Amino acid sequence: MKLSLFVLFTQILSASAAVVTVTVTSTAVNPKCPPTPVPPTPYEKCLKEHDGKSEFKIDGKDCKCAQDGTVNCTDPSPTPQEKCIKEHDGKSEFMINNVKCYCIVDGSVQCSGAIIPTPYEECVLLHDKKSEFKINNQDCKCMPDGKVECADPPPTPQEKCIKEHDGKSEFKINNQYCVCKSDGKVECADPPPTPPTPQEKCIKEHDGKSEFKINNQYCVCTSDGKVECADPPPTPPTPQEKCIKEHDGKLTFEINGAVCGCVADGSVQCSMPLPIPFKKCLDEHDGKSEFKIDGKDCKCAQDGTVNCTDPSPTPQEKCIKEHDGKSEFMINNVKCYCIVDGSVQCSGAIIPTPYEECVLLHDKKSEFKINNQDCKCMPDGKVECADPPPTPQEKCIKEHDGKSEFKINNQYCVCKSDGKVECADPPPTPPTPQEKCIKEHDGKSEFKINNQYCVCTSDGKVECADPPPTPPTPQEK
Repeated sequence: MKLSLFVLFTQILSASAAVVTVTVTSTAVNPKCPPTPVPPTPYEKCLKEHDGKSEFKIDGKDCKCAQDGTVNCTDPSPTPQEKCIKEHDGKSEFMINNVKCYCIVDGSVQCSGAIIPTPYEECVLLHDKKSEFKINNQDCKCMPDGKVECADPPPTPQEKCIKEHDGKSEFKINNQYCVCKSDGKVECADPPPTPPTPQEKCIKEHDGKSEFKINNQYCVCTSDGKVECADPPPTPPTPQEKCIKEHDGKLTFEINGAVCGCVADGSVQCSMPLPIPFKKCLDEHDGKSEFKIDGKDCKCAQDGTVNCTDPSPTPQEKCIKEHDGKSEFMINNVKCYCIVDGSVQCSGAIIPTPYEECVLLHDKKSEFKINNQDCKCMPDGKVECADPPPTPQEKCIKEHDGKSEFKINNQYCVCKSDGKVECADPPPTPPTPQEKCIKEHDGKSEFKINNQYCVCTSDGKVECADPPPTPPTPQEK
């Protein structure tokens, strides 16, 4: 129902009168149609369900209402004491240097009847009670904060001298030619009439020695003046070994019809004249101890018998044998054959180099594995192999005197597969060899080493193979 009210207001103004009309419209509420209530938002609903609070706790966790009405909860920040316990493998009581310790309310560690070593002292204990030590040939030391600081070893006197002269090993002082010697001293001389060769210059720089030592390696000056070093050379042959080598590697040989051999001092000793059967054999073959019969290489034995062998194959025969006895064969789809000098000749193709041939023989790979060794093709076509680098665990074991199990501060420790050391108090019952092996490999009974599938056997050994081994039956396990 609409009500219209017209009200006339007359106002007398100084100049004129204005008439203002105001219309007021009122809508009556129908008691039979009440207004529709607005539903609460998800966020408001969440607040209502939690006593009107946007932040609250559920099962000790910190929770709050999100805008979409969901509840997000997080674990409460640990107390300092809880944080300390977590840092000590969740133990409220633990041992440090054989002393019982525990975490107190402020998060610090308190021990009974002992002074906890300072970070510096702990660092020294971890390095065989040494404050100064070597790591990877660097000079290292424990710092007051327990950290380890390392630096390259000081330069040798000669390196220091060269650095002081603008990095030059040869320089001029007062028109004289000077060099840095191995003891760091400078040696000068008037300009030589003939400049020394690179090798002579190198020898002069090393106290006039053509052979010398650097970092326990044996070194020599090469013709181009460079220094070549290697590990100590193998033991030189004994006089006897040298003598045997000079006689084609034979322990016994003939000189003027007598049987001779090399003795310890390297000299040659011969026996009495040849025995009669041997001499008779020589007489029957024109005085020759080696001769041919039916194309075979023959020689007289000491007992007078004749031993014959097939002659050494010619280079061409050797080449044919290396290619499955075929005089013609295919290489990379090209017809090839062996020629007189033993080399391979192919029609309309370039023969691969020894290196390329090596790569082709190994599935077109220049680097490959043979008997679990890392191998590669060399420029001359030969294959060079070396043992793979040690795993982190093997490296860790080597650093602990080759032991996979050892003690640190009266705790039992093992090297894990990632090379880290894990220690614990002495176990009540020692683990079986297999359990110990599994523990050393992160608790896994099956794992990988150098891309091979490996398992721990009952005697604690590790068995590896290319394809994964057939899993044991429940009975075998």
